[in-house]
Amino acid sequence: MRYTYGFFATEGDSPVINPRWERFHIDNYYITHDKTIEFSSDKGEKNWIIVYGKIMSLKCDSIVHSEISNYLYKKLKKSLNSFYNELDYCCGRFIVIYSSNDQIFILNDATGMKAVYYTEFPRISVASHVNILAELYEKSPAYDISEDIEISGISKGLL
Repeated sequence: MRYTYGFFATEGDSPVINPRWERFHIDNYYITHDKTIEFSSDKGEKNWIIVYGKIMSLKCDSIVHSEISNYLYKKLKKSLNSFYNELDYCCGRFIVIYSSNDQIFILNDATGMKAVYYTEFPRISVASHVNILAELYEKSPAYDISEDIEISGISKGLL
């Protein structure tokens, strides 16, 4: 299967990367992803969160993916400090995409096991495989999210 366990996210419509992938839409963002990987989301009036991949929380009383996602979302609604403090107790191979103050952020797990690459050209997009970005945007420059690069005033992989 092409790009096993992969994902692609961008603002606006998203092409089909793999016919076996699922497509998800939240606000003006589209995420396509391998449907064999756990995926959960929560959305409120002002912000939202997506958790993709295997995640465990040492503080949440559940091992159910959607309940961990909801637990993190409640912390995000409370404050960014509360949210980031909870992420310190999460482990696994996952990414978290969330909105806060009309900005979109993407984080990978603390060890960087779930790779995230991004590009700004021709539009800001993130993917699990650098080749996805190269194929879609004809070899556009792609960067690893772990690089300390700032894009338009926002660092670490904004969508």
